[in-house]
Amino acid sequence: MGDGMDDMASMVDGTRGSNALPCEANALLRLLNDADRAALAPHLELVPFRNGDMIARAGDAADSICFPLTGIAAILDSLEGDRRYAVALVGSEGFIGWQLLLGNERWSHDVVMRAEHGTAMRLSAAALNEIIADRPAIRSVLLRFVDVVMTEVARGI
Repeated sequence: MGDGMDDMASMVDGTRGSNALPCEANALLRLLNDADRAALAPHLELVPFRNGDMIARAGDAADSICFPLTGIAAILDSLEGDRRYAVALVGSEGFIGWQLLLGNERWSHDVVMRAEHGTAMRLSAAALNEIIADRPAIRSVLLRFVDVVMTEVARGI
């Protein structure tokens, strides 16, 4: 068994250690070439979420994006009063925090974990901006996912 740092490195770089959940658990991270994934790896942080955890609040500063590995993140909009409804669901096929790619530094919706024991790889906004400036292919992959989500939302109207 390795130390904690070795275990975290194996989770981030996608190798299969004992009990490690590889980045390959997220379809977008899997789509990236090895060099792009390697550029992201040192900046990714494994974060756990429980069912009902608030990942983001509408209006708050968006300081990171998350690539879910397990669980489902519900993107919520508000109705009158305290009622909210899901406008999109994101799991291991995508990421949340796309407003950062679109030039908005604030969360436009609430985001809540809707599955027990959800995990994600979190990437800070600062690291994201630095990396995509040097590696535009990452931005392209992420924006293709944003297009898919926007198409799904439009079909639901």
